[in-house]
Amino acid sequence: MKTEEVCTATIKLTEHEISKLIWCIKSVHNVLNAFEIEPDKDWIVPLDTILKDMEKISENIKEEKTKRINDKNK
Repeated sequence: MKTEEVCTATIKLTEHEISKLIWCIKSVHNVLNAFEIEPDKDWIVPLDTILKDMEKISENIKEEKTKRINDKNK
């Protein structure tokens, strides 16, 4: 297995775009499972990592929105 350099990129996404990315990745998983396709681990592992990252970002956005609403109501 070839070792890859890790690079970081900052991108701007709306909450809606993050939601769509999560939906797309979950849809890919559903299709793979429905047709019993076993993708190469080099392909699926990064996809799972991206999904977890997007779900974490989505949760952080929801928490921040709730915090702002609570702060506004004080």
